[in-house]
Amino acid sequence: MKRDQNNNSNIFYNTVQLSLCSLLFTLRAKLSGTGSKFLTLSSTLLALCFIFGWILYPGKANSGPYLDSAHGNTSYGVNRTDISAFGYSKGNCSHCHEQHASIGGSEPIPNTGEDLGPDIYLLFGRLWFPMIQKNIFCFGCHIEIGSYQSGGQVQNYSYSYRRGGDIALTCPDSIYESFQFVANDGTSRTNCLTDKGSSHVLQDIKEFLKNKWGFSSTGQNVDPCSGCHNPHKAKRDFPCSRPSAHTDIYAWDVWGDDNSEKMNVYSPNYWAPKRVGGGYEPDGSLTQDGSNLADYVTLCTDCHNSNTTINSTRLGRNLYKINWGPGGDFHGGRQRIDNGGDASQIGEYGDLLAPYKVGGSYQKINYVLSCTDCHEPHGSPNEFLLRKSLNGTNSVGIISANGLWYNWCQACHTINPPFTPTQHLPPVDPNVNCFSAEACHRHCDYPACADTRLF
Repeated sequence: MKRDQNNNSNIFYNTVQLSLCSLLFTLRAKLSGTGSKFLTLSSTLLALCFIFGWILYPGKANSGPYLDSAHGNTSYGVNRTDISAFGYSKGNCSHCHEQHASIGGSEPIPNTGEDLGPDIYLLFGRLWFPMIQKNIFCFGCHIEIGSYQSGGQVQNYSYSYRRGGDIALTCPDSIYESFQFVANDGTSRTNCLTDKGSSHVLQDIKEFLKNKWGFSSTGQNVDPCSGCHNPHKAKRDFPCSRPSAHTDIYAWDVWGDDNSEKMNVYSPNYWAPKRVGGGYEPDGSLTQDGSNLADYVTLCTDCHNSNTTINSTRLGRNLYKINWGPGGDFHGGRQRIDNGGDASQIGEYGDLLAPYKVGGSYQKINYVLSCTDCHEPHGSPNEFLLRKSLNGTNSVGIISANGLWYNWCQACHTINPPFTPTQHLPPVDPNVNCFSAEACHRHCDYPACADTRLF
């Protein structure tokens, strides 16, 4: 059991309980002084202190997990500009929650329009506005300009920047901007000098989460960000939580901070990609077995799996179902096809590059990739949330709806057109869209897509 789940016994961390217990302790002292006949009653009152605390505030009393989170950290945690002047310390709950929609006699900013007065969950502003892709509570702080936060905030660059090492990718530079490659209806928006980008559509996530895993059955009460993040436990190095863990609020922990939640659970078949600037992802070290990377496969396949139907507003269809196990995708656990590595046989149209193949030898029997080896979690200048920099390559360019996958795939594969018809049908060139509705290369739940050549 994780360490953050062992907090229900420390009941004296709640102010109301402290007040109740202090009163009962005082009464006990007075009664005890009058004689032994009151000892039984005083002991009973003391016991009631614990019972009332357990009944009224089960599991709510200890703030330990929150204090360990990025938001609750007393050095760099939440620190809303307009209430810090009142003496609230960094990490204080009131930076996000206004108990009475009033502090010091008035409501702090934001306090106009839809943000005026009390809001759901006592938040300082509305959870989300109808144009949810641009207007959501979390963007109040996780935005590059106009943040309500005073200092201490991490610049939220892309995964390719943070973990891939490509520090030239300074756009997007916030969580807000990462979601602005698409409009609320899923259509493309020009962002980071491209109109080919993609983002998770927050409206789709909100509707998908509704009435699942303990999320509210009312869409108005669902925060799409909470599908992958627990705001009271998320940490800088481990920001994610599994959506399915939301069912049990006490077990809704961060994902990836435990040794059993690393990519090396797929050992010996996980091998970390190269990192721009040297070393391997995610930290530039020489570690390659995934023991320093959260198991993002398990996280993402809570939703993206072979059993769940997910509608995509952006694509105008349901997403292809994905099976990352031995009977599914070739980038997952399915055994790859290899007939020698020289692209000369049917069923093999290229080969692998380092670090997956070095000196003519494959480093592993098979490879199970992490979702983040290829995809951005929030949004990307490329379609399908594909990273702009991967496997140490920072020049893969923009993939448009017309294809140009040729350059992107060559970050990990050798592709040497033109292929003969017996090797590749049709012959490929840099302008071919390898990932269209009828093309060969896409994520798959084999054998449901056995008619497409997934190798």
